[in-house]
Amino acid sequence: MRSADQASQRQGHRRFDAVHLWSTTVTGAAALAIALYNLVTLQAEPKTDVTLPHVVRIAQGSEVWLYLQPTMSTRHRTETVEVIDGARLELRRKGASPSEPAPAFYWNELGSFSYNFDSNDLSYQRIADPGPLLVTQDKPQQPLMVHVAERWALRPGRYEGALTLQRSGGRGTITREFCIRITADAVAKFQSGGQRKFFEFRNDRPRTSSKSPDSSCYAH
Repeated sequence: MRSADQASQRQGHRRFDAVHLWSTTVTGAAALAIALYNLVTLQAEPKTDVTLPHVVRIAQGSEVWLYLQPTMSTRHRTETVEVIDGARLELRRKGASPSEPAPAFYWNELGSFSYNFDSNDLSYQRIADPGPLLVTQDKPQQPLMVHVAERWALRPGRYEGALTLQRSGGRGTITREFCIRITADAVAKFQSGGQRKFFEFRNDRPRTSSKSPDSSCYAH
């Protein structure tokens, strides 16, 4: 009887040792997989997401100023920091003739808006020259970028636009397209408001017809 009990105990110990070894192996393999995943993730190229805002602001006098505030973010933590070191804005009126000049926008400065409660209006302040923007998981960017086109003026019509951000280190570019609908009323407001008076254009207002090709455009 004692021999049978001892045999049963030895068999139980062997099963325990086998289970323990299997559990340790699985745990070690899982830890190794997690470590490798973290290593690969940290060494991977950052994947930057760029989202355009629902509001752009435009002022027009002797030149056109376009205030655009994109959101730049990355969902993954990496050891490589994403640097945006350039921006290019393109705008072209739909149906324009080849002879109609296209604007040559350049990134002029970074700024900010502050709200005046008494006047129920925004005022603009210049805060910096254009320069590199560092984007990390814990430091997204929302720069108010002011683009200027000299010796050019907006006319009524639909404009196709694109914001292209240059990634440093030869990592390529990120482009986001948009459209703006300029009415004759908006042009009249530009002319009466002068260079320092900016007007708000939104792409999230309800439209009378969702099937309109301009329904997703920024409009005043």
